[in-house]
Amino acid sequence: GYFADAPRNSLPERLKKIFDNPLRYKSPRLFPKPDPNYPSQTVPASSSPSIGGIIAPDLLYKDGFSIPVDKEKYTQDGIYTSPVTSRRFTPRELARLQTFPDDFLFTGSQTTKIKAIGNAVPVEMSRLFAEEIADQIFT
Repeated sequence: GYFADAPRNSLPERLKKIFDNPLRYKSPRLFPKPDPNYPSQTVPASSSPSIGGIIAPDLLYKDGFSIPVDKEKYTQDGIYTSPVTSRRFTPRELARLQTFPDDFLFTGSQTTKIKAIGNAVPVEMSRLFAEEIADQIFT
């Protein structure tokens, strides 16, 4: 789960300072966890989990849908423990969010791919802008 959901007095000292000043320490809550049933948040150009791009551990994914976890079932002594671990998006998942075709190949390391995808303008948005500009120039 997320450390700020735990009682402050149960946290180790290193997390108390983040709990008290999340903006200074780039708290992961600055970028909400994505839910596949809703539009995506910004695709980050960083592979750092503190910046974003994390798949929620408090959602279970089944048959293409997300199902919220019963938090009461997984809370012990006031601390939520998710039944699944969080993970980063893969470069292919990020590319799909940016509407790259599945056959588009990215080269380089995983970090390089994530940076390129995160810095890209979504393909479909670019297409729509180009069509509109072409309509205004040529008609």
